[in-house]
Amino acid sequence: RYTIIPDLKELGAGDDWTCFDYPKMAQGVERKLGRKVKHSEVSSYFVEKAMQFIRTHPARALELVAIKAALFWGPQEVGSNKVIALEKSNSATLRYLPGFSLALSLAIFGLLQFFLARRRPSTQDETSPSEAEHRFEMSMLLLAFVLAYFASYLPFFVVGRYRIPVIPFLLLFGAYGLYCVGRLFASARWSMAVGWLAVLAVLYGVASIRLVPHEPNRAQWHLLRASCYRLDDKPDLAIRECRAAIEADPASEEGHRRLADMLYGKGDYPGAAEHYARAVERRPDYMQARYNLAMALLAQRRHEEAIAHLRWIVEHHANQPNVHYLLGRTLRAAGDVEGAAEQYRRAIALQPDYYQAHNNLANILIAQGKVDQAIEHYRRALEIHPDYDTARQNLEKALRSKGGPN
Repeated sequence: RYTIIPDLKELGAGDDWTCFDYPKMAQGVERKLGRKVKHSEVSSYFVEKAMQFIRTHPARALELVAIKAALFWGPQEVGSNKVIALEKSNSATLRYLPGFSLALSLAIFGLLQFFLARRRPSTQDETSPSEAEHRFEMSMLLLAFVLAYFASYLPFFVVGRYRIPVIPFLLLFGAYGLYCVGRLFASARWSMAVGWLAVLAVLYGVASIRLVPHEPNRAQWHLLRASCYRLDDKPDLAIRECRAAIEADPASEEGHRRLADMLYGKGDYPGAAEHYARAVERRPDYMQARYNLAMALLAQRRHEEAIAHLRWIVEHHANQPNVHYLLGRTLRAAGDVEGAAEQYRRAIALQPDYYQAHNNLANILIAQGKVDQAIEHYRRALEIHPDYDTARQNLEKALRSKGGPN
C-alpha cells in the first residue's frame, strides 16, 4: 500500500475500499458537508481533495504516478474488488496461463523488428513505398492508442483488469515479431533466428522484473471466499476462511467483524463478542461493529457492558432510532425502567412509526400504572402495524384491566 486517503474511514470506508463502498462514501460526504449532495458534487469533493494533495505534495504525487506506471506495465496482477493474482495462482487451470509480461515482451520484440525493418528494408520485401508508409502510419496509430489508454489511467488508479483492452494490440505487434523470426527460419538463417529468440527471452525476463513491490491482499481473498461460502450456506467453511483472513492480517477489522457475524449466526455469542470487540479496538468509530457487539453481549446477559457500548453510539451517532430502542431494551433488562422509557421515547421521536418502541414503552407505562397512556401507544402500534399480535394482546389486557370493552 503506497498511500492512504486520509479521511476515508471518517467517510465510512476502510483502507481496502472498493467501488462498492461508494454509497457509504457519498453518505459520509453528506455528513461532512452537512447537506444533501449530488453525485457530481461527491466527485468534485474528491477532485478538490486530490488537487490539494498534488499542490501541497508535488514530489509525492509524481512518485505515485511513477509507481502506477510501473504497476501498469509490471508483471503483478493488481486487484480491486477481486484478488486476481491469488485467484489465478490457486486455480488448477488459470495458474498455467501466461501473464501480462509475455504480452509486453512480445510487443517490444515486435516493435524492435518493425523499426529495424523500416530502417533497413529487405530486398525480398515486395511492398510498395506507399503501402509501406500506410502500414507504418496504421502501426503508429495502434501504438498511440496503447500509450494514450495507458496515460488516461495514470491520474486515477491502476488495477489489472483495466489493462486488458491493450493486450490484443500488444499481441498484434508481437505477432509481427514472431512472423519475422519465422521468415528467418524459412530462409535457413538459423543463427539470426536463434539470436532473435534469445532477445525475446531477455525481454521476457526483464518484463517479469517487479520494479515496485506489490503483494496481493491475501486477507481480502479469504474474505471474498468466505462470502461465497456464506451465500452457498456453508457456514463452517466461511468461518474457516474468516480465520484464515485474520491469520493473514491480524489487524483486519473486517476479518474480525465478518468472523463475529458468522459466529453470532451459529449462536456462539462469546466468540462473536470477542471478535466484535477486536474489530472495535481496531476501528472504534465503526458504529455497526459496536452495535453488533452490544447485541452479542446482550445475548449473554452482560447488560452493563452492552449499555456502555450503546451509550457510546448514542453519544456519537444520535440519530439512530434502532440504537435507542436496543438501549431501552437493555436498560429495562438491567432494571433501569425510567432510562428505558426515555430511550423508547427518543426512538419514537426519531421514527414515529417504530411500532415495537410504542409497544415496549406502553409496557413500561402499564407497570407504572399509566394505563391510559399505555393504551394510546398500543393503539398507535396497531395503527402502524395492524398484524402486530403482541400489541393487540397487550391492548386487550390493558382494556380489561380498566373494565372497558374488549
